[in-house]
This record gives sequence, structure tokens and C-alpha cells, in this order.
Amino acid sequence: LDLLLLQQGENSAQAATEFDQRMLQALKNSQLTAGQVLAAYMREDDYDGTAFHDLVENLQADQVKVIGHGYTGRHNDASNSVVAWFLKQYELLLQEFERKGQDETDQR
Repeated sequence: LDLLLLQQGENSAQAATEFDQRMLQALKNSQLTAGQVLAAYMREDDYDGTAFHDLVENLQADQVKVIGHGYTGRHNDASNSVVAWFLKQYELLLQEFERKGQDETDQR
């Protein structure tokens, strides 16, 4: 909601749809081919119940790997769990890049 109000100036359904389209278009224009997008979402979110599905659908053609985790509840119901999930994903990414760096060093 904070981003919606900041970017659109209101929190109407039309403003949310327009903001979603802007965000999806920005992602499509960002050359994420063969990249990854990590997203946690609330399954019963009453602000945008299709956001994760729309994200997957729109990035699928670009071969972007979308990793997501849905939590039961609505906006802010599971903040601690969402933060813990993102931190775990961040740790896994760091480990993956460290391994790749070591593999490249080993091949020299």
C-alpha cells in the first residue's frame, strides 16, 4: 500500500491495476533472461490476490526463474516469517555465488 500511495497517489482498484502494469512492464524491460526473482506473498492478501500469479505468468516467456513462497494470511500477518524466508534465500544466493567463484578459480 505504501508504494501504491507513493507512486499513484491513491489506493483505488484502478490505481493498483495501473501500478501492477507499470511494475510488470519494468520487469519485462529489465533483461532478466535466465535470472531469478524471489517473492514472498500472502495467499489471502486482499490488496492484490493475483500479484504472484501475474508475476510468474509475465516472466515465464523470458525464462526467468521465479522462486516464491506463499504464507497463510493477509498483508503483514506473517512479517517475521517473510523476513526469515528472504534472509534464507539471500544466504543461499551468497553460497551459490561463492561456489561459482571457487569453481572458476579452480579451473585456472
